[in-house]
Amino acid sequence: MSRRAATANGTGPGALALMEEAVHLLRRAPARTLAMYYVGASPFVLGILYFWADMGQGAFARTRCAGASLGVALLFLWMKAWQAAFARELWAQRSETPPPRWTLRRAGR
Repeated sequence: MSRRAATANGTGPGALALMEEAVHLLRRAPARTLAMYYVGASPFVLGILYFWADMGQGAFARTRCAGASLGVALLFLWMKAWQAAFARELWAQRSETPPPRWTLRRAGR
């Protein structure tokens, strides 16, 4: 079955074809690219679990809530920045172009 026949309206690949392509792209990704995702996601996951445990059972949760939530927000921004870099690497891999160079201007954007 062709990609065009895979959709109901014939405008593009169907959901199953997109999922297969995404899984194939992730399986071909080098370890460096996957590590970029985990560098961003791991601190946020650990931070949100600590925040949840501290705010749920901490005796001084009220006094630390504002600072801790600011920390979680900063970890969220950190995670999103690394996810954008991860997506940029995957896009370069999919389009078969060299990955873009890191510059201060690009990181700020």
